[in-house]
Amino acid sequence: RPIMRGPQTATVVGPSGEEIFTDKYARVKVQFHWDRLGKKDQNSSCFVRVSQTWAGSGWGFIQIPRIGQEVIVDFIEGDP
Repeated sequence: RPIMRGPQTATVVGPSGEEIFTDKYARVKVQFHWDRLGKKDQNSSCFVRVSQTWAGSGWGFIQIPRIGQEVIVDFIEGDP
């Protein structure tokens, strides 16, 4: 099976004209910079989780990246 070695950069994507695009779990969609065929829209990927710096059971905060912002994507145990 393929293994992703190290983090990758990507851009948050979504529908044209929107600032934020998430599902009910606050996950976002991204397009990797090496993906030359993607349309940079909501069909570019599945929803991916957003890591938060401070969270717990019933407390914390959430910071949602906006469409067009660059993010760092890492893979648990290198599993894409």
